[in-house]
Amino acid sequence: LLHLFDPHLPYDAPPPHAGRFTAKVAGPPLHPARPQDVRRRLAQLSEGEKAFLVGAYDEEIASTDAQVGRFLAGLESRRRLERALVVLTADHGEELFDHGGFEHGHSTHQEVLHVPLVAWAPGLRPRREARPVSLVDLMPTALEAAGLVAPASDGLSLWPWLVREAGSAPRLLAAEATLLRPERRALLSWPLKLVTNEESGRRELYDLERDPVERQDLASERPQETERLAGLLEGLLAAPAAAPAGTGVLSPEELEELRSLGYVEE
Repeated sequence: LLHLFDPHLPYDAPPPHAGRFTAKVAGPPLHPARPQDVRRRLAQLSEGEKAFLVGAYDEEIASTDAQVGRFLAGLESRRRLERALVVLTADHGEELFDHGGFEHGHSTHQEVLHVPLVAWAPGLRPRREARPVSLVDLMPTALEAAGLVAPASDGLSLWPWLVREAGSAPRLLAAEATLLRPERRALLSWPLKLVTNEESGRRELYDLERDPVERQDLASERPQETERLAGLLEGLLAAPAAAPAGTGVLSPEELEELRSLGYVEE
């Protein structure tokens, strides 16, 4: 398992990627150490500062891409890829002013939820799949690929899709638990997506097939579908799983680490 954390603030990629995209930006360099430093002055950021942050984030992505390439090249040189399943994904995307926000943890829009999921294995035919899936599918997929039986979970094995291009039944996918209040939730019933603000009660409805970047809110035009999806979302989240024993209390060290990453605000 290779876990890369680099595409996070302060967006300060190392050479040779530093400056690759930001050198052409007409504006002052901006390398904030904490996300709240940007969120507190969102309204005051110039277009040049925003462009610099976007470019700096892209430099982090480019640097991470290079490291993934090195890792895979090393595996190939050791002949470890001959019987391997390689899966590349992310736990979240980044909102770069798409819907007026910045970073992640406070939105359930596509720029945060729609992450890459790339699978490679010997014999798999290269193709793209538009059907939405979930990160909870990774564990049963990897276990079935290894010939093992996955324990019961909310996830579905994607291995049949990969090896046989099998079809799938319509599926509801939900998202919740934004780190920064107000709480926002989402329900995806392809191609429709409902986004809710649990504090204000606002509901937004998008057709992702026609509007993948969520610019046209259809909630007022399609109230019955909005209400139907809201009921489905409420039903899915009505009985959350019990937390494992020992969870829910963070140590001072864990709190400090989360604070340094911007997940805990004073």
